[in-house]
Amino acid sequence: MLPLFSTLALSSTYNVVVDAGSNSKLYVFKTTQNETSFDIKLVNQTYTSKGTLANAYYNLDVISQIFDELCPKAEEIINTDSNNFVGLSTVPFFVAGTSLMRDLDIEDRYMVQNNTYNYIKQKCKFNITNETVTTLSAKSEAIYTYVTVNIASKDTSVQTVIGLSGGNNFVATKESNGLLSSDTITYGTHKDVIWVFTYPAFSTKSLINNYTLSSASLAGKAFINSSCYLTGYQSDEDDFISIKGEGNYTACNQTINDQTLIFEQYYGYKEGYFFNKIERPKLPSTPVYATGDSYTSNFEGLFESLKDTIPEMANFSNITLDDFITAADKYCALPLEDVKRKTSIPEQYLAQDCLEMSLQARILKFGFNLENDQVFRYSQINGVPIGWQAGLVTTFYSPEPDTNKAKQWIGIILSLAIVIIIIIIVTVVICKCVKKHKEEQAKQVNYVDPSAFDNLNEN
Repeated sequence: MLPLFSTLALSSTYNVVVDAGSNSKLYVFKTTQNETSFDIKLVNQTYTSKGTLANAYYNLDVISQIFDELCPKAEEIINTDSNNFVGLSTVPFFVAGTSLMRDLDIEDRYMVQNNTYNYIKQKCKFNITNETVTTLSAKSEAIYTYVTVNIASKDTSVQTVIGLSGGNNFVATKESNGLLSSDTITYGTHKDVIWVFTYPAFSTKSLINNYTLSSASLAGKAFINSSCYLTGYQSDEDDFISIKGEGNYTACNQTINDQTLIFEQYYGYKEGYFFNKIERPKLPSTPVYATGDSYTSNFEGLFESLKDTIPEMANFSNITLDDFITAADKYCALPLEDVKRKTSIPEQYLAQDCLEMSLQARILKFGFNLENDQVFRYSQINGVPIGWQAGLVTTFYSPEPDTNKAKQWIGIILSLAIVIIIIIIVTVVICKCVKKHKEEQAKQVNYVDPSAFDNLNEN
């Protein structure tokens, strides 16, 4: 069930969102709306704090470390953009956790959320409520991402959105695929009925763990030679499973197919509709928008560093699926030492990026049976970063119109009913008063004094 952000009152054109994931990323959005249009844009650039909010379940100092950094930064961004014209106490402040927060026990999760709320309430100048500090379900994350893509695309209606991130894998689509369960969402001036499929077990994080454990199991030891890690990489000896890199994209994909993503055919369906015996939705033939995490994950810095070495990486903002596969092939063939000379990204992540790109490419091309011209991957659309963040803000300003109209009509009907009842009561009272008055008059007209008969008898 989606958090009921829409119940809050519209108070400002600025909105602060903190994406509480493996790090804490700050977004400041500015919204403009009237009865017929809604527009949202990112103010300035995103800003990242290295703190992980989920770690506050054992170290409460994490909360102060994160928000002592992010709150002043949000103030600075808004004051600069508005020329100090906006009262910060009216600006909604959202903190939303995703997979790492979902992984916590429910008691620990609520403890972190409550302590986060109390700290921000005391130390920051923004408008925060218990409702705006939350942990998104995998389904909510999918729906908000669908909203982001569609609201950013403005007049272009997007039928299907695929998401593939560290902690989630989902499809949100307008086509029912024969299922009965659906969600009705209202955003901006739109209202859609969509079907959402979430597969957290096939998130990047889960698939990497699956690959590592299955490889070690087949090897029968806690040391593996992996074609999915760059050549020259050697993990720490203290790691539960030690890995030596032997980068080779073709061999890596074969291993992924055999051990991690088992694509199968059932009941006459085309290959790709099932893998690991879990049904995948049949996607429509209309264009599919892959989200910002969908098959570049957190690779933006890597692509920028290597675009001269791998030409396909130069087009990060809207790389095609085939170009991404080519880039992954070339990247996996590079020695780790060559890559390290071009970027400051830690070598563990550089080595593992070969595996991540291979997994994501295989899921999109085979797990969903997609053709290259069906997939459009954007890191942003019309200046709006593609993820769940802008969608959360948009639904905050989008109460259900039908529900509101129904409430208005109910209010009108109740008011009319009350007026009619009052009229009836007043009419009854008046009628009773008139009747009583007439009866009193009648008694006065017909009344004869008994003493008059005495006078007659005397005569």
